[in-house]
Amino acid sequence: PQGAPLKPLVFRVDESTPGLVQSVLLERGWDKFDEQRQDVEDWNLYWRSSSFRRAEYVNVKPWQRLNHHPGMTNLTRKDCLAKHLARMRSRYGESLYEFTPLTFIMPTDYTKFVAKYFKEKQDLGTKPSYWICKPAELSRGRGIIIFSDIRDLMFKGTYVVQKYICNPLLVGRYKCDLRIYVCITGFKPLTIYMYQEGLVRFATEKFDLRNLEDYYSHLTNSSINKLGASYQKIKEVVGQGCKWTLSRFFSYLRNWDVDDLLLRQKISHMVILTVLAMAPSVPVTYNCFELFGFDILIDDNLKPWLLEVNYNPALTLDC
Repeated sequence: PQGAPLKPLVFRVDESTPGLVQSVLLERGWDKFDEQRQDVEDWNLYWRSSSFRRAEYVNVKPWQRLNHHPGMTNLTRKDCLAKHLARMRSRYGESLYEFTPLTFIMPTDYTKFVAKYFKEKQDLGTKPSYWICKPAELSRGRGIIIFSDIRDLMFKGTYVVQKYICNPLLVGRYKCDLRIYVCITGFKPLTIYMYQEGLVRFATEKFDLRNLEDYYSHLTNSSINKLGASYQKIKEVVGQGCKWTLSRFFSYLRNWDVDDLLLRQKISHMVILTVLAMAPSVPVTYNCFELFGFDILIDDNLKPWLLEVNYNPALTLDC
């Protein structure tokens, strides 16, 4: 009835829903769905980590939103992302999509990789070349191998092998990468939001190409570095722990006369071009959105490189 007070919006969760999401919604006046006392359709937002079944997309009501869109593995699975970006490079030119390292999908591209490896080895002479091998489906740094000698390459299943970026921008001699949070609220029309704040994740040992087996020196995943011996130590420039906010990082760059606005613009273009690579293959489904974590490395020439795109980026407060 006109003039009656509006009901609070209702969110539905399961055991996988981040506590942070629930806290924010409760702070904003939402109610938590209670299946014991509420009708099965009496909710507005369903947020969970796992994907939804096809029937759940079909049956979603006009007043409801789901936090996953179907077909997102085309963006977040490393081999699928590599295929889409390779297709865009061949169609629109190398220069437009030069923000990803040279990538081979294993085992399909094994012969091509071996040929490239030995050609580069011949060109470099005694200088080593560096590569990184990642499982296509895993996250949090699991199963990653960094190698210079092809005899050290071991994989079982589907992996991607990429040229290792040997000249990362170092902060106090520590490697870092950026976690950029991106929300897509629709594909028709394509609507992308980039969160202006974000995270910078640091390795907790000083960068050293002479020791490729020291993952605390080469990997920036917080899940790995928070277990390192130097995590609690006060590190040069970085300080304690292994994270900064994105705004602190850009402030640090400004102190070195870096045009941080230009760097942000390059990152924005990279995000748009990456999403455009897979947007046509996404099924038409309404009332959905998706939150991604784009992992981006900046090299010492201030060029941003796309490392990967994460499904269900971590939203835990653990430091």
